[in-house]
Amino acid sequence: MKIEPKQDLHGYDKPWIGGAGKNMLPPIGNTATWVNNANSTYTATDEQLTIVMTDDVSSGVYTKGSSDIRSVIAGLNGVYTWSIDLKADKSVKIVTGIQNASTRTVSIGTDWQRVSGTATFTGVNNPFIIYNNGGSGTATTTYARNIMIESGSTATSYEPYSNICPISGWDEATVTRTGKNLWKFNSSYTSSVNGQWVVADLDYYLPSGTYTISFSSTGSGNVQLNLKDANGKVVANPVVSGSHVKTFTVNSDIAKVAMCMYGEARTISEIQLELGSTATTYEPYTAKSLPVSLKSISGSTVYGGTITMNEDGSGILTVDR
Repeated sequence: MKIEPKQDLHGYDKPWIGGAGKNMLPPIGNTATWVNNANSTYTATDEQLTIVMTDDVSSGVYTKGSSDIRSVIAGLNGVYTWSIDLKADKSVKIVTGIQNASTRTVSIGTDWQRVSGTATFTGVNNPFIIYNNGGSGTATTTYARNIMIESGSTATSYEPYSNICPISGWDEATVTRTGKNLWKFNSSYTSSVNGQWVVADLDYYLPSGTYTISFSSTGSGNVQLNLKDANGKVVANPVVSGSHVKTFTVNSDIAKVAMCMYGEARTISEIQLELGSTATTYEPYTAKSLPVSLKSISGSTVYGGTITMNEDGSGILTVDR
């Protein structure tokens, strides 16, 4: 059984030794992260960014389009708050924040000052900027550190970027046990015209594999299934003809199903979809929900991944791993 993560991991797709903490941005970076903008130079390490700016209003740096920081910003949808520490070698006005979304013009001096802003993001790849706002008269050295973006509208204390902090997980899950008939919708359908869709894109999870569909019919004509994956792509469209039995194979997991009846107006009934390549005697669809405790896996919470289960003979499911 596949367990999806309960908590938003902010795009983190590496092994789940934990998950993304509140700070969604990686360290402030190196020369592969930033670009000079108009009469400025800079040096960068994971700990600090040092920028030498002229008096030009647009002098400063911004994040490269291919940088990790820009990738995170491009994936934001909702309300988020950015924050950063700034200081300079003298008093100067700085424009900083996320361009075209949330920026602030602030006066900074020789002591570190925390600056923050909040905005609603819509998945736009905007740069993080640190620009001179003019007025210094001569070149100014500005320092930046502890950059952070977090969910919500409140700026909290800085926390280093981490993918090894605890995340929320699942203590239990529910498994639906069915009989051999996997067709969970109506057991019969009646068509009044040729080419009538009697089932239209209903949610229906089926793992990849080989299946056989069979039914009874009061008249002649074909029945076509459209089976789609989670992206809406048709991955199989088997046509059931005169024998009213069809075996087919799907190579991708199924998320949606549709059914169309062709030929004369008629009723099909005793619809059965089953695993394998043989049509067996019809049985109505049955289902029973069974709770599964996931804490039996080494006594810990499950964050995500795949687990295997056994039945003890009395309908109770236990987790192997």
